[in-house]
Amino acid sequence: MPEDTKPGSKSRTVSWADIREIGAHATKEDYLKGWAEGRYPAPPICDSMGIRLIEVGKGRAVFTGTPAEYHYNPMGTVHGGMLSTLIDSACGIACMSLLPYGTRWTTVNLNVSFVKMVTEATGLLRCEGVAVHHGRKIVVTDATILAPDGEPVASGRATCMVLDSAR
Repeated sequence: MPEDTKPGSKSRTVSWADIREIGAHATKEDYLKGWAEGRYPAPPICDSMGIRLIEVGKGRAVFTGTPAEYHYNPMGTVHGGMLSTLIDSACGIACMSLLPYGTRWTTVNLNVSFVKMVTEATGLLRCEGVAVHHGRKIVVTDATILAPDGEPVASGRATCMVLDSAR
């Protein structure tokens, strides 16, 4: 039986834009600011996970995400992957904001600590990523996810490796 025809099944439609087209015509600063302001579309991972870039500055990025039922694990709480994606996104864009236009980078290590259970009832989450080290080849960033009451639900550290300029 197909997954969407099982009793109690629900569905969700996700659409996205090809951000590679935009990247070819915008500066890094314009793209990041435009993405945060809604002038440019978000990368597909953000659309599929329901997360949003709301602020960006040099060495800093803030994302939000609203926990939903489609984020749930088998125990009926938000899967750690959703929270990890928020942290990786905030850390990654904080890193990207420090690098010259066209420079490629990748997360090589992501360490996440979950400190509080999250459900749909938790409400809008806010995750701020901040660069704590910017070397020639390595950028280290820290992030914390806060619930609406200001209490932390998870924190993490990402190590990003600077690869080279875009080709």
